[in-house]
Amino acid sequence: MRVAYVHSNVFTSIDMLLRSANNPDTRRALARRVCLLSVALSVVTAVSVRAQDVTVRAATGTERQVSASEFAALPHITLETTDHGTPVSFEGVALSALLKFAGAGPVDSLRGPLLRRAVLAIGVDGYGAIVALADLDDAIGARRVMVADRMNGAPLPADHGPLRLIVPGDKRGARWVRQVVRLEIVTIQ
Repeated sequence: MRVAYVHSNVFTSIDMLLRSANNPDTRRALARRVCLLSVALSVVTAVSVRAQDVTVRAATGTERQVSASEFAALPHITLETTDHGTPVSFEGVALSALLKFAGAGPVDSLRGPLLRRAVLAIGVDGYGAIVALADLDDAIGARRVMVADRMNGAPLPADHGPLRLIVPGDKRGARWVRQVVRLEIVTIQ
């Protein structure tokens, strides 16, 4: 976990700094700062693992914020797949159902120009991947793509969630966007 790694490096550096301080007053001042820093880092860690909203942008440009509580109330499905060769069970909301809930346009009975539309999933770090809407249409691709919030019966680990795009059947999980914060319907020209 990235946050734990940062905590470890910070505290190792602070420990070395405290040991090198010869003056007792300097040590006390540094110790107070260490306490404040540890509280601040704890708050950052708590924020990084809390439930998160996701913004859904329709092809028309309208946006809908789907809150964590709304997401939790949507019908959930389970997908059994593999992640880096390890069998895993994901629970979450079908991507098509989430798009419909957010009013992001049709995802079934696609014809003509609508076949050029795709969903761009974007993670908190800016990483993104595209899934064609035709892949979600039961009459065309019928792929069971989901936005997961649980893995193997537990919430997603902090470095994967709280939400993660799952695209079963891909040979490599490059489209499995972690920490999803935004879904956009885009038209491919």
